[in-house]
Amino acid sequence: MLHDHERSGGALIAEWPVMPETFLYLSGALMWGARMFDRLIVDPTRMSEKLSS
Repeated sequence: MLHDHERSGGALIAEWPVMPETFLYLSGALMWGARMFDRLIVDPTRMSEKLSS
């Protein structure tokens, strides 16, 4: 018997055409996230002011 966490191979085969596109979108999201955090400027003084109010 299959357990609840096991899946049949038929569903996995149907998902394969979507995988390359998914990885492309993930790659783009990671690239833009890295650019965003590379340019992030943290001002500790203003952060503490915002947290104290």
